[in-house]
Parts: sequence; C-alpha cells; structure tokens
Amino acid sequence: MSVQLLRPGLKFEIFPRPPRPTTGLTRTASSYQFGDALEVRPVSNEPYIICADMSVQSLFVPDKAIGWELIDENDRWYFRVTQHGFQPEEVFVRVIGYIDTPPEGRGYIGSIFQYSSADAMIFDFEDDGEPEVTSRALECPGAPRKGPNPFFHM
Repeated sequence: MSVQLLRPGLKFEIFPRPPRPTTGLTRTASSYQFGDALEVRPVSNEPYIICADMSVQSLFVPDKAIGWELIDENDRWYFRVTQHGFQPEEVFVRVIGYIDTPPEGRGYIGSIFQYSSADAMIFDFEDDGEPEVTSRALECPGAPRKGPNPFFHM
C-alpha cells in the first residue's frame, strides 16, 4: 500500500526534465489575462505548496499565476499545463515536508484533468469565475438534424 503524498499542505520542489526537442508546429499555452506572468512549467528548485483546494502555489511568490497542476499517479510524478490538449509530463519531485494549515488557494487557471477513457474526457473549466464542465465523447448530441441541404446535390 503506497502512502498518498499529494495532499494539501505538501511542500515540494520539482526538477522538470528538459523539454523534448520538437520538429514542426507545437501547441502553445494560452496566457489568458496574465500574459508572460503565467507560469506554465514548474521552475527547478523553486519551492511550491499544495493548497487546500489542491491548486499549486509558489512559497516565495504566493500571488504568482500558476498554470500547471501536479499529478501523482502509480508512484510517478507528473505536471500538466492546465489547458485542454496538454498531456502530463513526468518530473522528479523532492518532498520538503508538510504544513498543517495550507493556504486556501486561488483556484486553478485553465482546466483540470479529471477523467480519461478511450471514449471520453471530462475537464473542469473556470471562465470568469463560473465553473463549467464539458466533455468530449464519440458523438456530440448537438442540434437535431435538418432536412437535406437544397444547395448540395450528389
């Protein structure tokens, strides 16, 4: 039985692996209203804390906009940019310790990965302070189909 390390109050440092070299176009993170101030990759050797709402906060700069989440899965650590379409990247984590009263947290910036399967993915989005849930399934219900397009003939 493994111990649940990822919980509110966890103080840690991350040592991300260097970004993989890419060829061609790559996805870039949206900066929302934060511009260049949004941190979308953990900074090596910077101490962070998991807040009561499970968001990440910098210990040195608590007001810093953090646009990534920490994931502990199958005894491995990952971070993921909290935006749709970004995959978790494996990282090395050094646990510094725990505090009994973690900060409340400011919530997530972007989307939080919750569930994944071959058929669907569910993400939480926060847009203008209002939480929303969206999913991608094999078929979108959408509006009912209309009659044939009179301008298209086969």
